[in-house]
Amino acid sequence: MIEALFLILMGILGRLSGNGFGQKWGVSWLPEALLCIPYGAALGYALAHHIGPWVYIAAPIGWAVSYAGMQSATWHFLRWETHTDPNLTRNASIKPLVDWIAARFGYSLGQEGYAWIAAMVKGFIIGMPVGGFITAIGWALGYEIGSHAKGRVERYGIDPHLVSEFMSSALGAIGILVFLWLMV
Repeated sequence: MIEALFLILMGILGRLSGNGFGQKWGVSWLPEALLCIPYGAALGYALAHHIGPWVYIAAPIGWAVSYAGMQSATWHFLRWETHTDPNLTRNASIKPLVDWIAARFGYSLGQEGYAWIAAMVKGFIIGMPVGGFITAIGWALGYEIGSHAKGRVERYGIDPHLVSEFMSSALGAIGILVFLWLMV
């Protein structure tokens, strides 16, 4: 039960982090910073559980790594199926890495495969303090679910990006739960 509430809270923080939502109150950094705390805390807790006072060093480092992932832009994969009019003047710190990986699989900006790779790279960096792999899959899967919501949820007054941001953060946070289950 507590795990489900945790995932819902992470989904809510993900939504507040996305789509410029926090900028309306001038605190766009706050939801993103709060979303990253559990990633750093899980790393610190697991290390403290096994080797003592490392929590004081590991938790802030884990948070910083996760926050760096949150700061990497998402514009290059927000339009999941197609990105026919990319605004290439926008900055995306992970785009060169995504371009390199995507090219290895034959994808380029505007293709769904590229979007999957971009979302997985961002999710991996966010989840790196807890291993990264489950968060990478959850992050991309959340955006895939959101892409299927497009055209279906607008009639209820719901922004399809809400579904993407909520689901990616909630599913990505499963990585925290699995990490704690394995490590503690």
